[in-house]
Amino acid sequence: MMLLDASFETCAMIANSNSGSTGCFLVTWDAFWRTAVLGQATADVADELGMTAAAVRKAKSRTLQRLRRQLGDIV
Repeated sequence: MMLLDASFETCAMIANSNSGSTGCFLVTWDAFWRTAVLGQATADVADELGMTAAAVRKAKSRTLQRLRRQLGDIV
């Protein structure tokens, strides 16, 4: 699990490198990480983070777009 934690932090720093609002981004990143990487259900993540399911899906989509811009063909 430590490797996943390190990957979470590293990827979050890369994805957030051009963003000015770190606090807001961390919630977005957490929603992305839980759904895309850990495979948690959108509804569960939404409940735990106090977001709507639509907001979680949007966070995942926007984060994937940002990662693709930053990392190109690696993602």
